[in-house]
Amino acid sequence: MRGPGAQITQGQTQARIYNMTREEAPASNDVISVNSVRKGSLVKIGDVNLPVDLIVMDLKEFDVILGMDWLAQHRAVVDCYKKEVMIESSGESRVVFVGDRQVVPICVISAVEARRLMLEGCEAYLAHVIDTKKVNPIGGDPGSERLP
Repeated sequence: MRGPGAQITQGQTQARIYNMTREEAPASNDVISVNSVRKGSLVKIGDVNLPVDLIVMDLKEFDVILGMDWLAQHRAVVDCYKKEVMIESSGESRVVFVGDRQVVPICVISAVEARRLMLEGCEAYLAHVIDTKKVNPIGGDPGSERLP
């Protein structure tokens, strides 16, 4: 929380609040309506079952979304770099959840990003690079049998 007259420093963004009536909500693509809450459910993380109140939503990308209040209540520590969440819930042992780590070289960009850059006027080159130390120049490369 910020007190009156507090300044926003570099790297921070002012929070915004949007107000929407119950009548406007169904027409918005940004609103997900829910009709069911499953109180007293259990979520299994590692070998530990932890209590959670689940709000049932039709989501295809996620199995469960744990909110900030739940994470704080269970003393979760989130390490974004390692893609790990450590939970030390009272009375339970420490649990570490490790997400999928996809190590992608920094020099690799998506096809969508490449297309956007080309549309902005950037030059693009397509290269097929092989290690000549691993491929025999005569007889080791497909099609080389046709060479005289």
